[in-house]
Amino acid sequence: MTRWAAPGAAFRAGRLVLLVVSMFVLSACSAGGSSPLASGDLGRQVVPPDTMTFSVSNGTTLPVTLVVNGSVVQTLAPGSWVDAIPASALPGLPWAIEVRSPGGRVLISLTIHEGDVWQESISNGTEGKGDGARVGLSCGMIQIWSGFPLAGPPPGPGSPGDCVP
Repeated sequence: MTRWAAPGAAFRAGRLVLLVVSMFVLSACSAGGSSPLASGDLGRQVVPPDTMTFSVSNGTTLPVTLVVNGSVVQTLAPGSWVDAIPASALPGLPWAIEVRSPGGRVLISLTIHEGDVWQESISNGTEGKGDGARVGLSCGMIQIWSGFPLAGPPPGPGSPGDCVP
């Protein structure tokens, strides 16, 4: 019995495979940093909880508030960023991170768990994993990451009214 696919189905399936492979490649980008690491499963070097960090970039025109596990950590001025906030300055993992507008509205959130950041030597270099999220708003972009900066195209430009405090 021969099965026929609708015209364009093979093309759509190929695009899906390409998308999945691209997502894997972006999530396992090469690591260039030198974080203190501990041995983990499968030969991976996992960043220990007490040396974990995360970074936030506020590329908007708004002052935003960084909140971790329900507590305000700091306010970021428009166009500013904070790099490598250490575990010693934060509550224990997991970190439920939110970036809020001046009025308290959550603009972006990300949860980071123990073991989420690792790297591993492979035959042609190093691969690794981190956590990250970003949002495109009409007034700019906000990014949160732990481990490796986000790769790939930026999100869209947002929509009118999304930057209202």
